[in-house]
Amino acid sequence: TALGDTHPDVATSLNNLAALYRDQGNYGEALPLLERALSIYETALGDTHPDVATSLNNLAELYASQREWDTAISLFQQASEIEEQNLVFTLTSASEVRRQLYINTLADSTSTNISINVNHTPTNPISTQLALTTLLRRKGRVLDATTDTMRRLRQQLNPDNQTLLDELITTRTQLTNLHVSGPGERTPESYQTELTTINNRAQELEERLSRISAEFQVESEPVTLDAVQAELPENAALVEFVRYWPANFNNPQSPWGEPHYAAYILTKTGEAKVVDLGEAQVIDPMVAAFSRSLSNGQSTNYKTLGRELDEQLMRPVREHLGNRTHLILSSDSQLNLIPFEALVDESNQYLVQS
Repeated sequence: TALGDTHPDVATSLNNLAALYRDQGNYGEALPLLERALSIYETALGDTHPDVATSLNNLAELYASQREWDTAISLFQQASEIEEQNLVFTLTSASEVRRQLYINTLADSTSTNISINVNHTPTNPISTQLALTTLLRRKGRVLDATTDTMRRLRQQLNPDNQTLLDELITTRTQLTNLHVSGPGERTPESYQTELTTINNRAQELEERLSRISAEFQVESEPVTLDAVQAELPENAALVEFVRYWPANFNNPQSPWGEPHYAAYILTKTGEAKVVDLGEAQVIDPMVAAFSRSLSNGQSTNYKTLGRELDEQLMRPVREHLGNRTHLILSSDSQLNLIPFEALVDESNQYLVQS
């Protein structure tokens, strides 16, 4: 082509052609195109560019369409690590509009990682770890952005270290802008050189700040399940609720099913567990009815509604709790609107009692 065989636009065209083959069920034709597109993106844009993550996700979805789950999960893992790095950079350096735009681009991959786990590989520990890590990181990163963690951190540093933090934010902004703009008129070699130089400077600044600021070191630590487990009390379980969209890998006309709720259960030791709680269109009206009943001083059916909602949301969770009675609940979507302690278990007790 006039652009050259290694230009990112060529990779985009290859991805589009591969998507057409995949939609037709012609996976053998799609695979080499996606592999070539990935190679071009890595060569032209660097291993951590968002387009590389997108290309890895496309390749993973092809394997998922063929129910080759182990290969798909491995590729989704690689993509998620790249997305996490770019999310960190974007949330600490970009404008509020760009932050929101980038967060929105991750909705599909978040639901995909959860959907593969809940609907296809619920007993696969690697799949469960990927889905829950993705969920924890993205919930936490968005909270960091909305609470302006970097501004609070800056206030805790002395003037010299504040200057270092400001330079880091500026460097991350340069890196984010370079990712967004792409090579442009540069050769792939000069673009890669500029990427590497700026990235190395950002890593140097991060290391310096980590050595002199315990707060920065904590904020910079990547979220891992091991780290979360280490913080949990012995008798506790973290219950992460999530509203997700099931992925239909073999239906290009309708790639997403109706939204569901799921719950991840993590204890201090052992592997995380996941349960599907059912369709949101069933659960959300139950939540609304329970909330209305609690807020109505004349209502008498709140206990019945609390029992029904407990059966839907908490009974499947209790099956994985053993004898643990200290629950740390992280809600999502409409589940943020109810007091879980007012739900009623099989023994007709409010959950706050047990």
